[in-house]
Amino acid sequence: MWTCSKILLLVAGLALFARDSFAEDVLLPEGSRKEIEKLFSGKNIIIHDAELGWTIKPDMVRHGTRLSNAAGMRAWREYAVRPSSGILRAAAYGDSFVYGAGAATEDTWTEKVSSGAPNIEVMNYGVPAYGLDQAWLRFRNEGRKFGASVAIIGLAPDTIFRNLGVFRPFYEPGIGMPFSKPRFLNKKNGLELAPNPLRSAADYDRFFQNQQAAEWVGRDDWFYQKYKSPPSDLAKDLCYKPDCEAARLALLLAKGFAAEVKAGGAAPLLLLFCDRASYEQAAEEGETPYAPLLRSLRKAGLEVLDTSEALMASGAAAPALFSEANHYTPYANELVAGAVRAWLLGKFPGASTAK
Repeated sequence: MWTCSKILLLVAGLALFARDSFAEDVLLPEGSRKEIEKLFSGKNIIIHDAELGWTIKPDMVRHGTRLSNAAGMRAWREYAVRPSSGILRAAAYGDSFVYGAGAATEDTWTEKVSSGAPNIEVMNYGVPAYGLDQAWLRFRNEGRKFGASVAIIGLAPDTIFRNLGVFRPFYEPGIGMPFSKPRFLNKKNGLELAPNPLRSAADYDRFFQNQQAAEWVGRDDWFYQKYKSPPSDLAKDLCYKPDCEAARLALLLAKGFAAEVKAGGAAPLLLLFCDRASYEQAAEEGETPYAPLLRSLRKAGLEVLDTSEALMASGAAAPALFSEANHYTPYANELVAGAVRAWLLGKFPGASTAK
């Protein structure tokens, strides 16, 4: 959660990077090199993708358990190109909250949706650490292949800040997954796609060998550009208010994503995931910190389901809903699944009818 203290820490980090000229021990320590090697090894569930930055490895099996299907979804089974008669099919796109990080496949909300409505199935296209931009691009590449009637666009609070970046260590120094990604730039004539700058292992090698020439990686990275000037105005651009750069871009991405879903004949649903810090603030103050963003999204005519409503209605303490890594417990996934199921049945009442 982007509290004031976290923003101040990032401001201090930006100033440090500007002074140290992207010193190797700060931006790309040895651990980062190993993470990048894993990305290209093909041995992990996360693999490199030249366009998206990274994605889910298809047909991944570990310790006898199937983690993904042939299409790179989080699923044990394959899906027919078109759903069976009487089946309502939805597809969910987004980051680790869609993927269900920390939960077994059977405990993810996408799997649990159908437990109370067997005529509904939700395909899981979630990828850990994705921005809304990557989720949108994955929809563009794969969203029409399996005849889904609904596209669920997952958005967690921190996701709106990822949308500003191209290379993750510029945004969150020292964190895992030090990979590059594409992003959409907010231009006068509309959104403009800036492609992923590190498209191959050779590109990463070149970057490691000459980090002083980081301009070609950071040219379109909002955080990198902030390193070049005093970051005193950082806080006003990293918030959920409509006049913040992060919120403005998130709104444009959500509107563009939803419009593209509609143009393809499907119904879009924006699923706004409440994280632990937001839940605790809502419990104390009656409103989540991302409430201004929620209001902007709804004012723009987007259909939004805020998971904080289902979580708060449970009356559960935070430890019952969130893991130590800030993802949903099986119980929280069940609550979210119930809310999504209710929305789908309200939108498509025929899905409740048995075949």
